[in-house]
Amino acid sequence: MLIVFPRIHIIQKLNIIMSDIDKMKNGELFAYFINLHKDDNPTKSYNLYQDLKVILALKDHPAIQSRHFKEIEEKQIVKRSYESIKSRYTDFLQYLTEEDYNQIAAFIREHQNLNSFLIFENKKFVKVSNIDPKSLYSERKKQDDDVLESRKKVKTDGKKFNDATYPKNEFDKFSIEDLDQVLQILAEHKGVPKAYLVEKLHQLSGNLDDLEILLNTNDETHCFIEEEDLLLKDFNTNRQSTAIKLLVRKKQKDRIQRRLRFLGLQA
Repeated sequence: MLIVFPRIHIIQKLNIIMSDIDKMKNGELFAYFINLHKDDNPTKSYNLYQDLKVILALKDHPAIQSRHFKEIEEKQIVKRSYESIKSRYTDFLQYLTEEDYNQIAAFIREHQNLNSFLIFENKKFVKVSNIDPKSLYSERKKQDDDVLESRKKVKTDGKKFNDATYPKNEFDKFSIEDLDQVLQILAEHKGVPKAYLVEKLHQLSGNLDDLEILLNTNDETHCFIEEEDLLLKDFNTNRQSTAIKLLVRKKQKDRIQRRLRFLGLQA
């Protein structure tokens, strides 16, 4: 005889479980889902399940030592080698902060599984992702290669630049189509609007190297603002003025010369 439990009882039970989960501290939450999780595939990148097992295995040691990683290997807490476990902890997991743990716990409460992955950049935790980080890094490398290839093409197509009769403006080194392609790839790679890149490239006299520096550092020192462009209009007749000298010191001579050519103020 098939016994059908009233649906209301199931819903009430689920609500009780969810309520308990919400009340759990991070460590309790991690341990709870570890007990529910059975998959520990050593051929994949470290997933949440493996990372959390390492973290919980080490949490009660005031000073982490090599023997602690050896214990994790010997007890098969995770099916990884001693070297792999030690590297994973010393390169990434030890840098997790309380705020990071809160973010991880929030993800687990929402998604109710440990099949996802911790994503780090420069040893700093960024997010939890359902995509294997190896795939993310491969995609990022492809994007980097696309940017480099596009920049090589730009420089190759600018072979006439060495000709004395060829325009010296940075934008004239390559076609509109090539420039648009480079900016589109950069916009997707850096996650910024293409219009922003066009604006900054204009302020940088069309120099892609300076644009890359800006995107990597957020330092706009090399960007020329309207007031500085107005100063440069009198550069040839007033280059000994204090304002011009300070501007040259700030921007450096090569960028001043590039800006003058860009603005059409110098041949």
